[in-house]
Amino acid sequence: MFLRHWIKRVLATALAVALCAGIVIDSEVLDSVQSIAADRMLRLASWFPPDSPEAFPQVVIVAMDDEAVDDPFPRAQLADAIQRLDEAGARSITLNLDLSERGGASAGRRLARAITRSGGIVLAQADAALPPHASFARGASAIARSSLPLDADGVVRRISNGRPGDELAPLGQAALQVAFRDEACRRC
Repeated sequence: MFLRHWIKRVLATALAVALCAGIVIDSEVLDSVQSIAADRMLRLASWFPPDSPEAFPQVVIVAMDDEAVDDPFPRAQLADAIQRLDEAGARSITLNLDLSERGGASAGRRLARAITRSGGIVLAQADAALPPHASFARGASAIARSSLPLDADGVVRRISNGRPGDELAPLGQAALQVAFRDEACRRC
């Protein structure tokens, strides 16, 4: 009798816990808790900045803000930049620009040749955007996804290795794979 009563109580408690867990998971409470925890961890991490850029001489980031970039970016200037970066020993050059249009015939051909000669170009494509022009894509080492998943509050907190059915790798991952294609890149 005691055992039967005890089993009923255990089953009722387990059912109540499972029901509460289902409600909490379904109500997205855990997502907001996870977001808060991720934000706090990043704030803590900022107290311990990484080594200075001099500690990583092999990594150089050349960034341009929207105000500095004409739309579309002049293809001849981009071809010159690729050539200079190659001459400086760049192993991977990632272009996060809209290259869906070829531009002028001469400048477009020049950029296509620079991309092909480089052998280390990663071209970006946003989810809903047109892919890079075929003349540029043919010579590129990779075409990668440049868009990042936003949480409900509009903040990027995670980058996936790709989505099921997604043919494009994330931009950073593709850049690493191109840079280390001759070496074992186990984390890529």
